[in-house]
Parts: sequence; structure tokens; C-alpha cells
Amino acid sequence: MSTVLHLPDRGATVRPAHVHAEIARQPARVMQDWQREVVAECGRHATLCRPVLDYLKRTGLLSRCVLLAAEPGGPMVWKFIGQTTIKHMGAAWARTNLGRAAEADERTDFGKVLADSYAEAIDFRAPVVNRIQVAGLPQPLDYTHSLLGWRSADGTRAVLSCVHA
Repeated sequence: MSTVLHLPDRGATVRPAHVHAEIARQPARVMQDWQREVVAECGRHATLCRPVLDYLKRTGLLSRCVLLAAEPGGPMVWKFIGQTTIKHMGAAWARTNLGRAAEADERTDFGKVLADSYAEAIDFRAPVVNRIQVAGLPQPLDYTHSLLGWRSADGTRAVLSCVHA
């Protein structure tokens, strides 16, 4: 089964040469109710599986999420970028990065800044909550996300980022 992702073109947007992100760990109590609901649903499954994705689609929460995955030994790759992220980063950024390694984006340091948090969410199977402040966009961005991670028996890894902006 294939998924087609349509990223609407909202006209030419001038982007700065580099976007910088700073990360600060937050306690779980700062999660929004919808993020807690996603954490509870994900906790019912050993891996990021079809029932989790069906839940996110059915509840309308998929648009608030970002999904990254990695083959055994490979880099974390952007697999799905939801509308909340597209709204702030732009459709061109999403088009450029979808299917690429998170650390490969030369204009942002998201992949490098978040790599440790991704690994922690995967290794400890517990939500990781961060506040991210982004400089270099036309409008400053300050958001929180809850990261949920999985590792399958074959070493495949996945991270679901529930973004509240």
C-alpha cells in the first residue's frame, strides 16, 4: 500500500540561509491532553504499527505529528511531516526533506539537535518531552513535542513526534 502526500504550494517563500534550533527537556506534565492520549494509545502497541496510524488518522491527530524511521544501522529518515510542521517550516522544506535523513538538512540543525532525544525515546520506550525554540525563520517558533520511540526485533527504529505549536 502506498501513501500519497500532497504538500500545497503556498507561493514563493524566502527562507533564510540557516535555521537554528535550541532544545530544553520538559517534564511530562507540560504535555497537552491530546499528546497524553497519543502516548496512551502508543503504549498499547509494541511497535509503531497500522493500528497506531489508524488511530492518528481517525482522531485527526496525524496532521500534528511527524514520523521518522530508520532501517537497522541506518539514519533516521523523515517519513511523514504533518501540517503543523509544514505550516511553520514551509511546504518547500517538507518536500525537500521527506525521505531524507534528518541530519542531512543543511539549512537546519534539527536532526543534529534532536538526535539524542530520538535515541532516548527509542531506547527507553518512554515519552521524551522537549521545548524547541527556532531562530532564523520569518517568524520565531517556540513549540513543544512529545517523542515516542520504538525498536523492532530486527533493529528497525521509529519515532513519532507529537508537535504542539
